[in-house]
Amino acid sequence: MKQLVALVLLFFCFQFLYAQEPVLNKIGGRLGQIKSSASGPKDTIGFVHRDDKKDSIAITYRYLDSIRNIPFDSSINDFDKYFSVPSSYLYLGNNGAAAYPLIYKPFAKPGWDAGFHAFDIYRYTLEESKFYKTNRPFSQLSYQLASGKEQMIKALHTQNPRPNLGFGFDYRLISAPGFFVTQNTNHKSYRLFGNYQGRRKRYAAFLIVLGNTIKNSENGGIEADSSLDNPNYKKRFSVPVNLGSAANYEPNPFQSSVTTGNIYKDFTVFVRQTYDIGKKDSVAINDSTTEYLFIQN
Repeated sequence: MKQLVALVLLFFCFQFLYAQEPVLNKIGGRLGQIKSSASGPKDTIGFVHRDDKKDSIAITYRYLDSIRNIPFDSSINDFDKYFSVPSSYLYLGNNGAAAYPLIYKPFAKPGWDAGFHAFDIYRYTLEESKFYKTNRPFSQLSYQLASGKEQMIKALHTQNPRPNLGFGFDYRLISAPGFFVTQNTNHKSYRLFGNYQGRRKRYAAFLIVLGNTIKNSENGGIEADSSLDNPNYKKRFSVPVNLGSAANYEPNPFQSSVTTGNIYKDFTVFVRQTYDIGKKDSVAINDSTTEYLFIQN
Protein backbone atom coordinates (compact mmCIF):
# COMPACT_ATOMS: atom_id res chain seq x y z
CA MET A 1 0.00 0.00 0.00
CA LYS A 2 2.85 2.39 0.86
CA GLN A 3 4.55 1.68 -2.45
CA LEU A 4 1.33 2.51 -4.31
CA VAL A 5 0.89 5.83 -2.47
CA ALA A 6 4.51 6.78 -3.16
CA LEU A 7 4.11 5.94 -6.83
CA VAL A 8 0.99 8.13 -7.11
CA LEU A 9 2.74 11.09 -5.41
CA LEU A 10 5.76 10.70 -7.69
CA PHE A 11 3.45 10.67 -10.72
CA PHE A 12 1.77 13.93 -9.65
CA CYS A 13 5.17 15.55 -9.03
CA PHE A 14 6.27 14.76 -12.57
CA GLN A 15 3.00 16.17 -13.92
CA PHE A 16 3.49 19.38 -11.92
CA LEU A 17 7.04 19.87 -13.16
CA TYR A 18 5.99 19.23 -16.73
CA ALA A 19 3.19 21.79 -16.42
CA GLN A 20 5.64 24.42 -15.10
CA GLU A 21 8.13 23.82 -17.90
CA PRO A 22 6.70 26.52 -20.26
CA VAL A 23 6.71 29.06 -17.42
CA LEU A 24 10.30 28.25 -16.48
CA ASN A 25 11.32 28.50 -20.11
CA LYS A 26 9.74 31.96 -20.35
CA ILE A 27 11.50 33.12 -17.17
CA GLY A 28 14.81 31.72 -18.33
CA GLY A 29 14.40 33.34 -21.74
CA ARG A 30 13.57 36.69 -20.17
CA LEU A 31 16.61 36.57 -17.87
CA GLY A 32 18.76 35.62 -20.83
CA GLN A 33 17.53 38.63 -22.78
CA ILE A 34 18.27 40.96 -19.87
CA LYS A 35 21.74 39.49 -19.47
CA SER A 36 22.50 39.61 -23.18
CA SER A 37 21.30 43.22 -23.49
CA ALA A 38 23.53 44.28 -20.60
CA SER A 39 26.77 42.47 -21.51
CA GLY A 40 26.27 41.01 -25.00
CA PRO A 41 24.97 37.64 -26.14
CA LYS A 42 25.81 34.83 -23.72
CA ASP A 43 24.45 31.37 -23.06
CA THR A 44 24.58 31.57 -19.25
CA ILE A 45 22.28 33.37 -16.82
CA GLY A 46 23.95 35.91 -14.50
CA PHE A 47 22.73 37.61 -11.34
CA VAL A 48 23.92 40.91 -9.91
CA HIS A 49 24.82 40.97 -6.22
CA ARG A 50 22.68 43.48 -4.35
CA ASP A 51 24.43 46.36 -2.60
CA ASP A 52 22.51 47.21 0.59
CA LYS A 53 24.30 50.58 0.90
CA LYS A 54 23.30 51.73 -2.57
CA ASP A 55 19.87 53.00 -1.47
CA SER A 56 20.94 54.27 1.96
CA ILE A 57 22.80 57.35 3.15
CA ALA A 58 25.65 57.55 5.63
CA ILE A 59 26.15 61.05 7.01
CA THR A 60 28.34 62.34 9.83
CA TYR A 61 29.54 65.77 10.88
CA ARG A 62 32.18 67.39 13.03
CA TYR A 63 32.70 70.83 14.47
CA LEU A 64 35.42 73.24 13.48
CA ASP A 65 37.79 72.57 16.39
CA SER A 66 37.03 68.88 16.80
CA ILE A 67 38.26 65.69 15.14
CA ARG A 68 35.41 63.47 16.35
CA ASN A 69 32.84 62.46 13.73
CA ILE A 70 29.28 62.51 15.09
CA PRO A 71 26.44 60.56 13.43
CA PHE A 72 23.66 62.77 12.09
CA ASP A 73 20.43 62.38 14.10
CA SER A 74 17.24 63.14 12.14
CA SER A 75 14.79 61.70 14.68
CA ILE A 76 11.89 63.83 15.94
CA ASN A 77 11.60 62.38 19.44
CA ASP A 78 12.79 65.65 20.98
CA PHE A 79 11.18 68.91 19.80
CA ASP A 80 13.96 70.81 21.53
CA LYS A 81 16.16 70.00 18.52
CA TYR A 82 13.90 71.91 16.13
CA PHE A 83 12.51 74.81 18.14
CA SER A 84 14.62 77.96 18.23
CA VAL A 85 14.35 78.47 22.03
CA PRO A 86 15.83 75.69 24.21
CA SER A 87 13.73 74.45 27.11
CA SER A 88 16.36 75.70 29.58
CA TYR A 89 15.80 79.34 28.51
CA LEU A 90 13.27 81.89 29.72
CA TYR A 91 11.91 84.32 27.13
CA LEU A 92 9.05 86.80 26.64
CA GLY A 93 6.70 84.28 25.00
CA ASN A 94 7.16 85.43 21.41
CA ASN A 95 9.47 83.37 19.21
CA GLY A 96 12.54 85.50 18.55
CA ALA A 97 12.17 87.67 21.64
CA ALA A 98 14.94 88.30 24.14
CA ALA A 99 15.88 85.24 26.22
CA TYR A 100 18.33 84.22 28.92
CA PRO A 101 19.38 80.79 30.31
CA LEU A 102 18.04 79.48 33.60
CA ILE A 103 21.19 77.38 34.04
CA TYR A 104 24.20 79.54 34.78
CA LYS A 105 27.05 79.21 32.33
CA PRO A 106 30.08 81.52 32.57
CA PHE A 107 31.27 83.42 29.52
CA ALA A 108 34.67 81.86 28.89
CA LYS A 109 35.84 83.90 25.91
CA PRO A 110 38.89 86.09 26.59
CA GLY A 111 38.81 89.82 26.06
CA TRP A 112 36.29 92.57 26.62
CA ASP A 113 32.60 91.74 26.26
CA ALA A 114 29.87 94.33 25.60
CA GLY A 115 27.22 92.11 27.19
CA PHE A 116 24.70 91.97 24.34
CA HIS A 117 23.66 88.31 24.56
CA ALA A 118 19.87 88.51 24.72
CA PHE A 119 19.55 87.15 21.16
CA ASP A 120 22.50 84.75 21.02
CA ILE A 121 20.32 81.65 20.67
CA TYR A 122 18.96 82.95 17.33
CA ARG A 123 22.37 83.62 15.77
CA TYR A 124 24.61 81.38 13.68
CA THR A 125 28.14 81.25 15.10
CA LEU A 126 31.50 79.83 14.05
CA GLU A 127 31.70 77.54 17.08
CA GLU A 128 28.44 75.78 16.18
CA SER A 129 29.26 75.38 12.48
CA LYS A 130 29.26 71.78 11.25
CA PHE A 131 31.16 70.14 8.42
CA TYR A 132 29.34 67.16 6.98
CA LYS A 133 30.60 64.03 5.27
CA THR A 134 28.01 62.11 3.27
CA ASN A 135 28.00 59.55 0.48
CA ARG A 136 25.22 61.35 -1.40
CA PRO A 137 23.58 64.81 -1.41
CA PHE A 138 21.41 65.45 1.63
CA SER A 139 18.74 68.12 2.15
CA GLN A 140 16.50 68.89 5.11
CA LEU A 141 13.61 71.36 5.10
CA SER A 142 11.59 72.34 8.17
CA TYR A 143 8.53 74.58 8.43
CA GLN A 144 6.69 75.48 11.63
CA LEU A 145 3.44 77.42 11.93
CA ALA A 146 2.04 78.51 15.29
CA SER A 147 -0.67 80.77 16.69
CA GLY A 148 -0.47 84.49 16.05
CA LYS A 149 0.87 83.86 12.50
CA GLU A 150 4.21 82.78 13.94
CA GLN A 151 6.38 81.02 11.37
CA MET A 152 9.84 79.47 11.20
CA ILE A 153 11.63 78.07 8.15
CA LYS A 154 14.86 76.07 8.27
CA ALA A 155 16.80 74.67 5.32
CA LEU A 156 19.95 72.56 5.16
CA HIS A 157 21.81 71.13 2.18
CA THR A 158 25.17 69.40 2.04
CA GLN A 159 27.01 67.18 -0.41
CA ASN A 160 30.42 65.68 -1.12
CA PRO A 161 31.10 65.66 -4.87
CA ARG A 162 34.46 64.09 -4.03
CA PRO A 163 35.56 62.13 -0.96
CA ASN A 164 37.91 64.95 0.09
CA LEU A 165 35.63 67.89 -0.80
CA GLY A 166 32.38 68.97 0.83
CA PHE A 167 30.18 72.05 0.91
CA GLY A 168 26.65 73.15 1.83
CA PHE A 169 24.52 75.87 3.38
CA ASP A 170 22.20 76.59 6.33
CA TYR A 171 19.29 79.02 6.38
CA ARG A 172 16.78 79.99 9.07
CA LEU A 173 13.94 82.51 9.13
CA ILE A 174 11.98 83.35 12.29
CA SER A 175 8.95 85.60 11.85
CA ALA A 176 6.50 86.26 14.69
CA PRO A 177 4.16 89.32 14.65
CA GLY A 178 3.22 88.77 18.29
CA PHE A 179 -0.11 89.32 20.05
CA PHE A 180 0.45 92.92 21.16
CA VAL A 181 1.47 96.14 19.45
CA THR A 182 5.14 96.43 18.37
CA GLN A 183 6.00 92.94 19.56
CA ASN A 184 7.02 91.61 16.15
CA THR A 185 10.31 89.78 15.55
CA ASN A 186 12.03 88.94 12.30
CA HIS A 187 15.36 87.09 12.32
CA LYS A 188 17.28 85.87 9.28
CA SER A 189 20.44 83.80 9.44
CA TYR A 190 22.46 82.08 6.74
CA ARG A 191 25.70 80.12 6.62
CA LEU A 192 27.81 78.79 3.74
CA PHE A 193 30.45 76.21 4.58
CA GLY A 194 33.00 74.10 2.76
CA ASN A 195 36.05 72.00 3.52
CA TYR A 196 38.83 70.36 1.52
CA GLN A 197 41.42 67.74 2.45
CA GLY A 198 44.51 66.89 0.45
CA ARG A 199 45.09 63.52 -1.14
CA ARG A 200 47.67 62.57 1.47
CA LYS A 201 45.43 63.89 4.31
CA ARG A 202 47.93 66.43 5.56
CA TYR A 203 46.69 69.69 4.08
CA ALA A 204 43.16 70.87 4.92
CA ALA A 205 41.19 74.06 4.28
CA PHE A 206 37.95 75.31 5.84
CA LEU A 207 35.67 78.14 4.73
CA ILE A 208 32.66 79.62 6.56
CA VAL A 209 30.60 82.61 5.44
CA LEU A 210 27.76 83.53 7.79
CA GLY A 211 25.47 86.43 8.50
CA ASN A 212 22.72 87.31 10.97
CA THR A 213 20.02 89.97 10.91
CA ILE A 214 18.14 90.31 14.21
CA LYS A 215 15.07 92.57 14.35
CA ASN A 216 13.01 92.71 17.52
CA SER A 217 10.41 95.32 18.52
CA GLU A 218 9.83 96.30 22.15
CA ASN A 219 6.59 97.71 23.56
CA GLY A 220 7.55 98.04 27.24
CA GLY A 221 4.54 95.99 28.37
CA ILE A 222 0.85 96.92 28.50
CA GLU A 223 -0.26 100.09 30.29
CA ALA A 224 -2.78 98.39 32.64
CA ASP A 225 -3.51 94.78 33.54
CA SER A 226 -7.23 95.56 33.60
CA SER A 227 -7.16 95.85 29.79
CA LEU A 228 -6.87 92.08 29.55
CA ASP A 229 -10.36 91.70 31.11
CA ASN A 230 -11.89 94.55 29.13
CA PRO A 231 -14.33 93.18 26.48
CA ASN A 232 -13.39 96.09 24.21
CA TYR A 233 -9.88 94.63 23.92
CA LYS A 234 -10.68 91.11 22.74
CA LYS A 235 -8.06 91.63 20.06
CA ARG A 236 -4.83 91.84 22.01
CA PHE A 237 -3.09 94.06 19.48
CA SER A 238 -5.49 96.84 20.40
CA VAL A 239 -4.39 96.88 24.05
CA PRO A 240 -2.47 100.12 24.86
CA VAL A 241 1.25 99.60 25.50
CA ASN A 242 3.98 101.80 26.94
CA LEU A 243 6.22 102.03 23.84
CA GLY A 244 5.38 102.32 20.16
CA SER A 245 1.61 102.23 20.60
CA ALA A 246 -0.29 102.55 17.30
CA ALA A 247 -4.00 103.19 16.72
CA ASN A 248 -4.29 101.08 13.56
CA TYR A 249 -2.15 98.01 13.84
CA GLU A 250 -2.67 94.58 12.32
CA PRO A 251 -0.22 91.72 12.90
CA ASN A 252 1.65 90.95 9.69
CA PRO A 253 4.07 88.01 9.45
CA PHE A 254 5.96 89.76 6.64
CA GLN A 255 6.42 93.05 8.49
CA SER A 256 10.01 93.54 9.58
CA SER A 257 10.03 97.23 10.52
CA VAL A 258 11.08 98.11 14.06
CA THR A 259 9.56 101.24 15.63
CA THR A 260 11.12 100.75 19.04
CA GLY A 261 13.43 97.85 19.72
CA ASN A 262 16.70 96.25 18.65
CA ILE A 263 18.37 95.69 15.29
CA TYR A 264 21.58 93.64 15.20
CA LYS A 265 23.51 92.74 12.05
CA ASP A 266 26.76 90.86 11.68
CA PHE A 267 28.71 89.30 8.81
CA THR A 268 31.69 86.94 9.13
CA VAL A 269 34.10 85.35 6.66
CA PHE A 270 36.32 82.68 8.15
CA VAL A 271 39.15 80.86 6.34
CA ARG A 272 41.49 78.34 7.95
CA GLN A 273 44.32 76.31 6.44
CA THR A 274 46.12 73.54 8.30
CA TYR A 275 48.98 71.15 7.62
CA ASP A 276 49.43 68.10 9.86
CA ILE A 277 52.91 66.87 10.66
CA GLY A 278 53.30 63.27 11.74
CA LYS A 279 54.40 59.82 10.73
CA LYS A 280 53.11 59.05 7.25
CA ASP A 281 51.82 55.68 6.16
CA SER A 282 49.81 54.17 3.32
CA VAL A 283 47.65 51.14 2.62
CA ALA A 284 47.43 49.64 -0.87
CA ILE A 285 43.77 48.91 -1.64
CA ASN A 286 44.51 47.45 -5.08
CA ASP A 287 46.98 47.91 -7.93
CA SER A 288 45.70 51.40 -8.75
CA THR A 289 44.36 52.72 -5.41
CA THR A 290 46.40 53.70 -2.36
CA GLU A 291 44.93 55.02 0.88
CA TYR A 292 47.29 57.50 2.58
CA LEU A 293 47.42 57.77 6.36
CA PHE A 294 49.37 59.70 8.94
CA ILE A 295 49.89 59.35 12.67
CA GLN A 296 50.14 62.50 14.75
CA ASN A 297 53.13 62.74 17.10
